[in-house]
Amino acid sequence: MSSSAMRTFLAAALLVLPAVTGRAGEAVRDGRFAITAGVDSGRTAGDPSAQLRLVLEYGIWEHLAVGAGYAYVDGLHPLQQHCLELFAKGYLLGQPLDLSAAAALQAYLRDAGGLGAVFTARAGMEWASPWKFFLGSEVGLVVEPEGVGYQFGSFLGVRF
Repeated sequence: MSSSAMRTFLAAALLVLPAVTGRAGEAVRDGRFAITAGVDSGRTAGDPSAQLRLVLEYGIWEHLAVGAGYAYVDGLHPLQQHCLELFAKGYLLGQPLDLSAAAALQAYLRDAGGLGAVFTARAGMEWASPWKFFLGSEVGLVVEPEGVGYQFGSFLGVRF
């Protein structure tokens, strides 16, 4: 094996090993706050749809986090709303490299008065680095007042 291939292998192992083995006795999510930004896009009832969000999350315990924040939902005409997003997110393994499932409600004020809501269910994978940042990808089912659709997206954030 050449020296450059060996260096590449060692660098990859140093990055992947903490993600797979976890941090020695240190919680990944339990009792920690996180700021997360995400973008999802897809189709709802045949029309393009998207969600942009910036949320504050709190890890209740290693396998469960809750959060709230801002979401911009762009979907079927005329639904283009600034929303309050409330969500709960569960993690399967409680490890730095983990599978997750989330349920989110995006509430907004209708132009004609009253409240409206969009429901989004997401499933994905997240990697939490040893340096406090994390990133992931997800797929989601979106239920809007005018139809049902799907979205794919990604997110990144930092835990402190």
